[in-house]
Amino acid sequence: MSYRRRYIRENGRSAYRTNSDRRKDLEPVFSRTTNERIGTVSRLWSSIYCVWVYEGQITYEGRVYTFQSTKKDPHEAITWMKDKHEALRNPQFARTIGEYIADSSFTHEDLADLADLSKPTISKWISGEMHPNISSLVRVCKILFGDLWWDKYLELSKMVELER
Repeated sequence: MSYRRRYIRENGRSAYRTNSDRRKDLEPVFSRTTNERIGTVSRLWSSIYCVWVYEGQITYEGRVYTFQSTKKDPHEAITWMKDKHEALRNPQFARTIGEYIADSSFTHEDLADLADLSKPTISKWISGEMHPNISSLVRVCKILFGDLWWDKYLELSKMVELER
């Protein structure tokens, strides 16, 4: 039996609906570098998971970004908020992938051919206009780093995730 059904059986539907509407703002979160307020961490009842979750929400240039954590403390949500804000303010992926390609023995054309991508796609990554999808990033990491590709892939994919 699912947790949701068990909760409803033990506490009733009205308790389930009441908990589903609860939200408590806990604390404002401030940027690591500029010390400006970037958002708020809230604790809310998740009707999907039937547990309390911590939700971190930031607004950057008019867009709202949200992260939910089912951990027992808000630390994970706060860390994500600060990392996300820093990544949006100061993107690193374009510079990093550009340096990795420049340090390799491959030209943009060679890398594009080997990874089954177009040269403009690689150029857009380096200029910061676009981010790669997972499969493209895996192919490029395997080409650039050989057997050591996994660690670089994790590093670059985290940058992409935070900058999107």
